[in-house]
Amino acid sequence: TDSQLTVPSTPVVSVTAASCSSAAVVTVTNYVASGVTYTSSPAGLTVGAGGVVSGGVDGTSYTITATSTSAGSCPSTASSSFTNDTDSQLTVPSTPTIGTITQPTCTVTIGNFQIVGYNALNTYNFTPSVVSISSTGLVTGNPGTYTFTVENTAGCISLASSNVVINACNCTDAVVDITNTYVDVAVSGNVLTNDE
Repeated sequence: TDSQLTVPSTPVVSVTAASCSSAAVVTVTNYVASGVTYTSSPAGLTVGAGGVVSGGVDGTSYTITATSTSAGSCPSTASSSFTNDTDSQLTVPSTPTIGTITQPTCTVTIGNFQIVGYNALNTYNFTPSVVSISSTGLVTGNPGTYTFTVENTAGCISLASSNVVINACNCTDAVVDITNTYVDVAVSGNVLTNDE
């Protein structure tokens, strides 16, 4: 008597959405490398090495069926329906660029610097925290060393900027310099006073 015909396992499909580090990936997780062929319904998908699924139309619903290449085989039960995702990797913001830095003075004790290419839709995260950031990207901060990153609306975060250094104004030294410039000079001869 004939044995039961071979029926491959039902394909299990995993869909991983695109992220800030990789494109979307559709995979047959129980992929069999040899002796099985894979077809999709509707047609258009290809199952390649490692079970990675390619092709098809983004956002379209598919199922995948496995069929043994052995003679007299039967197709598997179709996989659960899944939505094809061909999205590219999400855009990561460029490393932020620092424009003009204005250092503190003896009368203005905080400094500021401009973010080049500032976009109000993005979020700018500073280490350590700054005093404020204007609607045009002018950042005000106390003396210190700062770095910052940019986070876009997709949630992707840039690499950190180079260091931004806001110096502390040493106004005490300026007063000492003025004081040291004054020198008593001996005066000879007649000296006029307001009493004369």
